[in-house]
Parts: sequence; C-alpha cells; structure tokens
Amino acid sequence: MSEADDLYFEAVRYGLEIPEDLHRASPAERAAAWNGVGPERMPLVRDMLSHLLGFLKAAAFVHDWRYYKALGTHADWRAANAQMERNCYALIRRKLRWWQFWRRPGLTASTEGARLAVDSAAGRSAYEDAYKARVKREFTPGPEVMG
Repeated sequence: MSEADDLYFEAVRYGLEIPEDLHRASPAERAAAWNGVGPERMPLVRDMLSHLLGFLKAAAFVHDWRYYKALGTHADWRAANAQMERNCYALIRRKLRWWQFWRRPGLTASTEGARLAVDSAAGRSAYEDAYKARVKREFTPGPEVMG
C-alpha cells in the first residue's frame, strides 16, 4: 500500500469530510494526487512540513485530492480550503489523546497557518496550476484522437 492509501484510510477512520469521487478512486489515482504537505514549488519546505505536520497529513491528502480534481472556480477553491481546515480540526479533536494536551496549541496554530497559506495569492496560483494540470490530464485528446 502507498502512503496515499494509508492517508485515505486514516481519513476514513477519523471521519473526515471526503469527496465521493475519492472513495471511488483507484490506489494509483490516489497516489498521483498526493504530493505532500506544503507548496509544490518548494520541495525542501514540503519535505520539512510533511515531517513536522505528520499528525495532519490525512487532512492535507484530502486537500490535495480536491486540488487534483479542481473545478477551476473561486467557489471550489474556497470550499477545498475550508474543508481542509475543518478536517484538520476534526483530526485534532478525534486523534489527539488526552495526555497529548500540550500538542493542541501547536496543531491549532499549524491549522491556522495552513489556512492562511492556502487562502493566499500563492495558494490560489497553486490551485490554478492544479486545475490546468487536470484539464491537460483529463480533457486533452491523446495522439490516437489527433491522428
């Protein structure tokens, strides 16, 4: 099983909001959608955030799926970001054990920071890039149609 499959099953286990098409996705498609926590254009930052925010990775995976299947609208972008925030808080509430109370402020701050990042101009640009990649991947005719 891939890391994306593990994160999908974790999202299901903790009752996160999951788009219906993610439930029907193949393991290969889930793996293609997952690219880690943080900005794609900054691999070192992404690796660091994926390690530091491992607790919230299932929420980030669902968010990556939403971007992978982007509709290209402002409303879809805002909805994906709001869903990520709700999923992060759901993980904090459902996954954090009582003896880990000292982690709650840091995870809450991380959730707020993530929401600010995805709602920024750079976040919008990442969403638009994901939408363009989806159009190219799903709606551009292949060579067999062109020839």
